[in-house]
Amino acid sequence: MLSLDARGRRKEALQVAEELAASLRQYPEEWKEQWVVSVCEELIDRNPVPRELGIPQMRYPLLRDLIYPVLLRRYARRDADAARWFAWLMRRYSNAGRLWEQLPPDAQTSFAMLRRAAEWSPDDVRVTVPLVEHLTAWFHHAMHELPMGVLYGMNGASVEQCGEMLEELERLEGLIRRLGWEDRYARMLEYWRRQVRCYAAYLSQGEIRPYEAWLELHFPDWRLRG
Repeated sequence: MLSLDARGRRKEALQVAEELAASLRQYPEEWKEQWVVSVCEELIDRNPVPRELGIPQMRYPLLRDLIYPVLLRRYARRDADAARWFAWLMRRYSNAGRLWEQLPPDAQTSFAMLRRAAEWSPDDVRVTVPLVEHLTAWFHHAMHELPMGVLYGMNGASVEQCGEMLEELERLEGLIRRLGWEDRYARMLEYWRRQVRCYAAYLSQGEIRPYEAWLELHFPDWRLRG
């Protein structure tokens, strides 16, 4: 399938995947679980595919008929690897929404899956590292419209959401400490913390001045990011 994909023959690759999925569905459940685990370990954890072929593709028929059902069963058994692999797949295959919508309501995002994996296997670096990457990307996004304001998702944060962000920063700091990355992130964490606190104060005061004016008065070095 990878070879067909590399040559641009995607319809043929999909057909091969459909045939392979139909064949593998006939095998015993224990065998299918072993096969799915070996595939996830090889393609997600080790990824031996030559760089010129890019990130390996798990064709939708295999994802739908084999990988998803097996990982869902393992997730129900509180398997951290299943949650971690789900998180990777959800980022890689965000267009497979019909599958992810079938997950429990509190597990329908890659971030939620990483949270669950960290809960079940708190010392696994393979969980901690992507969780730190996800959270730092989230905070970078939250600050990218400054000096207009701090975002929460796609909208400006409320006072209550600023409180949630401060709690999230505490959790992020704990994860960073666990990895021994304090020096790398210390200035960044402090900048984000000050910025969120400043924005919460601005909102709570009911200011009519633009946030930039408030920043210049109360956080004049706000441009010196971490």
